[in-house]
Amino acid sequence: MGLKDFSLAKDGTSPHALISPTPATLTPVSDTRPHKLVVEPLAISRIPGAMRNMGWNVSAALMERWFSSPPKEMQEDEKKDASLVDPRHIDETIVTMAWALQFDRCASRLTELKDRWDVEPAVDELLASLRGQKWNGQAELRIGEKTMKASALDATCDINSIKVGHVKDTLDDFYGALGVATLKMGVIGRAFVNSSTGRRVFQVQSCGFYLKDHYDFNGTQYLGLWTHYEVLGKVATVVDTALSGVSSPGMVYHWRGGGVGHVFNHHFRAYRDIHKKGGDFLIYSDVLWHDLSDAYVDLEGAFERENLA
Repeated sequence: MGLKDFSLAKDGTSPHALISPTPATLTPVSDTRPHKLVVEPLAISRIPGAMRNMGWNVSAALMERWFSSPPKEMQEDEKKDASLVDPRHIDETIVTMAWALQFDRCASRLTELKDRWDVEPAVDELLASLRGQKWNGQAELRIGEKTMKASALDATCDINSIKVGHVKDTLDDFYGALGVATLKMGVIGRAFVNSSTGRRVFQVQSCGFYLKDHYDFNGTQYLGLWTHYEVLGKVATVVDTALSGVSSPGMVYHWRGGGVGHVFNHHFRAYRDIHKKGGDFLIYSDVLWHDLSDAYVDLEGAFERENLA
């Protein structure tokens, strides 16, 4: 698919219109005379309204937060280590697990992750978390509690994760909000030495599941063909040929009036530069807890692998 170039409003006075499509000259099949069609520029700050019009309420809330925040560009190391991020640039309220589990791509991955709490890499991560909290392998140590938010669980009790979503997924609220996110699992419980066997073990009392992602406009990502009412589907985006003057008469009427434009990450960065608004942030969902009874992890193998490392 060919992507047209859109330019910034040169005067920088409007707080909205940043994407200006090139006027197109269309020739209807029934008429040999060309008709010039001037398409209204798309205001990117209108995109949350288009999202709500499509029922993408979580996507809209995340973008509205970005527009209303002080300017902030997320750095690569901040995406990997939340401790480097100012808490003002972390959101733990908009995305919920109840919302995410309405989408099969997330529900199916949660089912898959639930079976991974005792696999070898997870046990190694568990030992690393215990070591991070100064466990000496002898005295009993309890970690985590159900009152913890996802960010705290992520920092102290995280043991496994799995990717959710794909760039080829259907356009929906999950795609608009997160695209590809990380579904993570943390545990709460106690580490101790089994008095009968002398082996070091961890009793898992609960597993907590949560989503983590970063909301930023770094890079060159294409974000779709938007109008004031909706994003055109992946197939419908061939309407770009109408703007290019290629023979696709009538396609333009799918816009239903209002602005239209291809949206890229750089449009949001330009908005931030001009208006000194637009703050990137980390996303954490709330925590979905799954209680376990009499679930024990033998840590001896993890200790052996630690010593061999």
